[in-house]
Amino acid sequence: MTMNHHLGQLLQAAATKYAHLEALSIKDDSWSYQQLHEFAALLARGFALSSGKYCALLGPRHIGTLAGAIARIMLRKNLPASQ
Repeated sequence: MTMNHHLGQLLQAAATKYAHLEALSIKDDSWSYQQLHEFAALLARGFALSSGKYCALLGPRHIGTLAGAIARIMLRKNLPASQ
């Protein structure tokens, strides 16, 4: 598997999960602490690998919205930032 193929899969998975959160108006309380952190790690890996090359797939506004969404869900669930 090439690096670009692997990166494409990571970003596609991140985009799919982001679309799921957005469709639920960022109110998906069913996501567990572990799922949120796995998603954050997935995004971080994808963007670290891309070195900015594929950042247009999920623009800065979406990343900011996503970061805010994760923070709000964690606050509503009364979860710490790290476990």
